[in-house]
Amino acid sequence: MFSFEPGTTELVGDVVKVKGRLSAAPGRDKEVGPLLVVTYEARFVYAVRPAGKTGPIVRVMAYTKSRHEFWRDEPGGRLRHWEGDSVDGWNAGVECDSTGRFHRPDFRSEGGGDGPLQDAYADGEAPMKEGECGSVEEI
Repeated sequence: MFSFEPGTTELVGDVVKVKGRLSAAPGRDKEVGPLLVVTYEARFVYAVRPAGKTGPIVRVMAYTKSRHEFWRDEPGGRLRHWEGDSVDGWNAGVECDSTGRFHRPDFRSEGGGDGPLQDAYADGEAPMKEGECGSVEEI
């Protein structure tokens, strides 16, 4: 989940761009038997500005990749679901020292982050290392 601290940030316009992939494949678990394994990855790009101000406008990006499993304990039984572990996830365009459950966009004019510069609309995972904080390219 990606959240901004209430009253600090507002969307520019009414669009959040999302690019993602979803795949499903059969699987098997030794305890529950046959599974449906759903894997997804998605990149969310938000254009934001400080709340109540006209600028600066920056892009903030969140990437997530995860897997979910579905099964039935018996044929025709209730469909069960396990949310699975997040395989990968990162953010760019936010202050590196953001703590807690809220993200703070990096509104500084020079941008922030010590990790790689991210193309907000490129495919694939970021080559960021643990603890790095990326920036989003201006377009």
